[in-house]
Amino acid sequence: MQTTEIPFISNIELTSLCNYDCPICVSKRDASGHMAPDTLNKIIETNRPILKDQRIWLHHRGEPLMNPHLEESVTALSAAGAKCRFSTNGVLLTEKRIESLLATPLDAIVVSAITNIPGDYVKLRGKDNMELVQKNITALQKAASAAGSKTKLQAMCLDYGQSKKDIGEFVEHYHALSVEVSVHSFSSRVGHSRYSPHTPRTVRKESGRAVCHWPFTRLVILCDASVTMCCYDMSARLRLGNLRDYNYSIMEFWHSPQYSEARRKHNDLRVDGPCAECSDWIYENPNFPPERPYVRIFPPGTKYE
Repeated sequence: MQTTEIPFISNIELTSLCNYDCPICVSKRDASGHMAPDTLNKIIETNRPILKDQRIWLHHRGEPLMNPHLEESVTALSAAGAKCRFSTNGVLLTEKRIESLLATPLDAIVVSAITNIPGDYVKLRGKDNMELVQKNITALQKAASAAGSKTKLQAMCLDYGQSKKDIGEFVEHYHALSVEVSVHSFSSRVGHSRYSPHTPRTVRKESGRAVCHWPFTRLVILCDASVTMCCYDMSARLRLGNLRDYNYSIMEFWHSPQYSEARRKHNDLRVDGPCAECSDWIYENPNFPPERPYVRIFPPGTKYE
């Protein structure tokens, strides 16, 4: 697989801290904190030429609404030409926070509602906040509509093995609010998720291994300016180094010896460590299509099938 000259900056993690400790996620024991505003500013100033038109998620391991500088980070990155979006568990979407977010040039907000089944929500999230999240999504949609906001809203449903009927009812619930829905297939988080689906429908049987495109096309910048080459790596075990050691230059890091060596291993299918444990690579090779995509989008007016 060939390496792109300029990487897609998939994520800039503004915080690794989270207000949840979800069984479906990885352990958060190693969470380090918020990205310092000065660090983000250095990343922006050093890489301004390649930030234009990048579509960047402002989360990775943590809950972005925990970062008090989220709104100013969105504004700064947007001024550099990037389109910013983030995913949130939705618990911290207070009226005041909704107002401040909608005042920024934020491109999209995805709320990970994950399910409309109360018992399953507690099993997957570890907390009984499903109705609060539903209420906050409704408030967000109403506020965005009243403000004439261009920020796209989306509710995320996780396909963890529930019935198609259950997923269809989730889609219909949010379509009734004029909110788009994304349905995500279950990810093992490079083998580190603490939850395993119990139905055969969500388990992929792999007959071989193919090259994952992530080391060749995109990267994730963590809150301490270190870089991992995979969005599924929620434990940050695939860190290849730190932008600080490259004067914050993404391009220098992208074409560094350690990145080149990682790509050689992947091209030769000499995967080891976390990559050897991964089953999500199947979503990331265009020549090896899974049974269904990792993400399916259902705008209002469409049906889940």
